[in-house]
Amino acid sequence: MALWKARTVNGVRVYFSVVDNAGFLIPGIAPASFTSLLITPNDAASLAMAVVPSAQRGGVYYCDVPAVFITANGVGAYGLSLGVHSALPAINDETLLEVEVTVNDYDQLTVPFDPMTLPLSEKIWIGDELLKRDLASVEAGAAIHSLCSAALKLVSRFDSRVGRTYRTDGITLQMTQMPIFDPNAIPIVELGEGI
Repeated sequence: MALWKARTVNGVRVYFSVVDNAGFLIPGIAPASFTSLLITPNDAASLAMAVVPSAQRGGVYYCDVPAVFITANGVGAYGLSLGVHSALPAINDETLLEVEVTVNDYDQLTVPFDPMTLPLSEKIWIGDELLKRDLASVEAGAAIHSLCSAALKLVSRFDSRVGRTYRTDGITLQMTQMPIFDPNAIPIVELGEGI
């Protein structure tokens, strides 16, 4: 059996072909004649998958590996145990193939690891770097409803009379919020949404 894989929106599609002793493709094998088991790189989990015949080429079959399974188990060399046990045509074959899965093979994972598995020292370092970052380096591209704009209101010039928040230079306007007045209360009772 030959093996190749393709990227899909929902994970990875693993194609394989079944050939006879002369090297010719064998079409028409019933999906129930196949057994297919994907084993994770660390041998901690496995996934039984349905095998589907290709509608485009007889003798070519495939099974889909959902992205959620890959996300849960990481990238690397997966083992694919394939079995074909068919009476018509008469086939009795088992093979183990390697399926190398990388972050470029599927769409639903853009980070090849779970950030929660980082060592504590690395998590602390990331937090420290975020807290040390100068707002001046990101304020120009910051959205109104961003953490940067909220922090600017705390540490930069803010004119409460007109609801204006300025960038770190104290001159460039970052956003304006409409002051809402109540004559029966303190002059400004709230600020409207940032614009």
